[in-house]
Amino acid sequence: NKTGDPQTSKPLLTRKVLLQASSGKSTADDPFQGVHAILVIVGDISEENPYQKSTALQVNLSRWKPQFNDQNAS
Repeated sequence: NKTGDPQTSKPLLTRKVLLQASSGKSTADDPFQGVHAILVIVGDISEENPYQKSTALQVNLSRWKPQFNDQNAS
């Protein structure tokens, strides 16, 4: 590798994962209770390659999380 090679010149932040959830009450049985969405960002952060963007995926939990009705608890 030559001097100034982006692969070796300085460390890259790879596979940086950010999990962000909306505030809400949670219990040990259901840690996602009160969470509306989870934002997951996976990608490489490189100043040498401005075209290498991170990929963001936002999942709306209400689409696949079972919805329980308190009226059916009795």
